[in-house]
Amino acid sequence: MDPFSGALVAGLSFFLILTTAVPFLLFLVALVYVALRVRDAKAEHPDPELGLKTAYWFLYTLGVLVAHFGATILLSHWLQLLELTGPAPQRMMVPGGFGRPAVAANDDWSAASRTGWGMTLAGLLLAGAFYLVGALGTRDKEWPTVRRVFTGGRIAVGGMIVVFAFTFLFVMQFQRELPPGLYESALAALAVWLPSLAVHVFLFRWGGTPAYHVPAEVPRRRGRSRYVEDEEPRAEPDRARQTPRDEESPPRPDDDEGEQPRRRRPRDDD
Repeated sequence: MDPFSGALVAGLSFFLILTTAVPFLLFLVALVYVALRVRDAKAEHPDPELGLKTAYWFLYTLGVLVAHFGATILLSHWLQLLELTGPAPQRMMVPGGFGRPAVAANDDWSAASRTGWGMTLAGLLLAGAFYLVGALGTRDKEWPTVRRVFTGGRIAVGGMIVVFAFTFLFVMQFQRELPPGLYESALAALAVWLPSLAVHVFLFRWGGTPAYHVPAEVPRRRGRSRYVEDEEPRAEPDRARQTPRDEESPPRPDDDEGEQPRRRRPRDDD
């Protein structure tokens, strides 16, 4: 029995991944939290749930990344079954299967398929659960800064993977011999992460998520009577500048009600 094969190697590999990746991720999240806390301290309305949101959206981001990696493994496996490059794997005919090729006694392909499906489903379930908790369990609509920060982080990760995959595809076009599975893996990564990058950029830029604090209750203007005090008082007319109208003149004898006959003035005698 070889002690360096089988379940023992798989367990040691998983343990090494945990001991190296988990501290790095926790350190990265701590840096993000400190940066958000410094920014939030200068804000007019501080976020009362900053730490809780950081934990929720970090776990949601992990679920999204796990689902993406699982989908990449699945698509790479399917592309290798299409025999795009290199010799075909060792196959045997399925009895009664009308000549359809099947996987040989080696179970590597089915193991890759099971790993891809497991990672994809687990990532989708984790991402959905933590999205509901982060969106409905916190006041995320009023303080959306934490969600936008982790969305930007996913854009950075997806952009790097797209750049590397695109570069590998171009480099392999100039090679005489291709390593088995590398071309399919790069093509699968580009096919999975490029649409995801476009969706994340749309959600970050035009998805309707404001980048600032939104108060819980925004008063809506329904009528002018409720906002009379907010309106500027109208300027009273300046009476000094106005030209006064003709003052009422004393009543003339001709203006009396009912005309009276005029008395004839006697002439002076010579």
